[in-house]
Amino acid sequence: MRMVLAVAVLDGLAIAAFYAFGVNHDFGARRNTFVGVWMVLTVGIVVVQLRKIRRARLAAIRAPIVSRGSSGSGSPPSGPP
Repeated sequence: MRMVLAVAVLDGLAIAAFYAFGVNHDFGARRNTFVGVWMVLTVGIVVVQLRKIRRARLAAIRAPIVSRGSSGSGSPPSGPP
């Protein structure tokens, strides 16, 4: 959710700057540079957030599984709770 929110905020700011600074009327290198920087920033946000997601998933996969019983057989205890 953070990734989507971060990209939405970046896009909102970039679109506002795009029109505020008159980049929408420019068809030269200024416009291409603006869009290129915008794209690189978006990709940077996505890559960082996807790395965090991957680390969390790998940590969950590698987490030790706690056995239920003290005997280690995996069966529930036979006595009352």
